[in-house]
Amino acid sequence: MTSASNSTPSRGQIDHLLAILGLLADGISATGNAAELLDRIRSLAEPGHELPDALVLAEWRQELSGVIDGLNAARELRRQRALAAVSAARVDKVSGLPGATVAQAEIEKAAGLERPPLLALLVFEQLRALNARFNSTIGDQVMAFAAGELARLLADAGALFRWNGPAFLLVSSFDHTKREALERKLNDLAISRIVTTVGLEDRSIHVKVTFSWHVQVIASAERADRISRDLDEVVASRISGK
Repeated sequence: MTSASNSTPSRGQIDHLLAILGLLADGISATGNAAELLDRIRSLAEPGHELPDALVLAEWRQELSGVIDGLNAARELRRQRALAAVSAARVDKVSGLPGATVAQAEIEKAAGLERPPLLALLVFEQLRALNARFNSTIGDQVMAFAAGELARLLADAGALFRWNGPAFLLVSSFDHTKREALERKLNDLAISRIVTTVGLEDRSIHVKVTFSWHVQVIASAERADRISRDLDEVVASRISGK
């Protein structure tokens, strides 16, 4: 009597294995052991082909399991790379802060709250002058420094984002009942001494970083796109000096 471990698998078992393989065929690499395994198992469907015994079938199943693990690992790697690419696209390259796209999403969430948080714009009005006097590289260096200082000084006040142009946006942890407290904090920040040193080709210069600020109250059921337009208008007016 032939033992179960050496018995020939049924046609149903083979068909089941072929069905699994068919689902994976498109994802299996055309090189290496995966392709060889694919050819071996596919050959079982040929008329008159001798079926392998149970031990061989078990080995093939183990190989197939390895192929599946490899496919899953490759898929996870692609997913992680895609997420990293999305994450990188959402981060402002100059400041290292989440950019305007992320800020817009936060505004949309805030607008839907029963008690929405206050928004605060901080506008670095010297940026245009720095770029005009030196170059955008110098402006970017100062903006990066300013972003780090603001993130540190406002860490307990909410989440900071790079908005458009020379502006940063704080989605605060304050609601309208604490507007005065937020405004005092922003005023203290505006009059504080924040200085950085920037190296030029022939010398170094000290740049005092100053900000003007604006607090935006989100009205009940206000549209997020309207809020964003209002913020952009404030930035434009500060840049133009109006």
